Amino acid sequence: MIFAIALVLGIINVVYGIAELIAWTGRELSLGIPLSGDPFVGIALLTVGAIYITGFKKYTERNSRAVAYPYAGSLLGTGLGIVGAFMMLSDALNAYVIEGTSWNPVESVTTYFVLGLLSAAFYMFIKNPRHGASPGGGA
Repeated sequence: MIFAIALVLGIINVVYGIAELIAWTGRELSLGIPLSGDPFVGIALLTVGAIYITGFKKYTERNSRAVAYPYAGSLLGTGLGIVGAFMMLSDALNAYVIEGTSWNPVESVTTYFVLGLLSAAFYMFIKNPRHGASPGGGA
């Protein structure tokens, strides 16, 4: 089950990574979460997605080191989520302190913040010994 969730998270990260790169070119896309249009975010999301998908591929090959990929992907994704949280904080400070206006947190939500929350939840799930990704089972 761990690797199936990793595959789903990988596909979602890759889709949003490609969408971020397309949005960078100026095309408008609507995928539910506002896109930043930042090419570096797109590359980072593609990287996290590739790590998750590689973990699933290694698991299907019965590679005993496949367990490292869900952990690495979830930690990198969580790091991106933390960056997204800091971006939201900077938007709030900009609105309140510099512009003196109200701040709407919904307008500051980004793809990498939401996907970072999903990665953090996945990390908490696989960190649990009952659900952990062990080489002999737990998948």
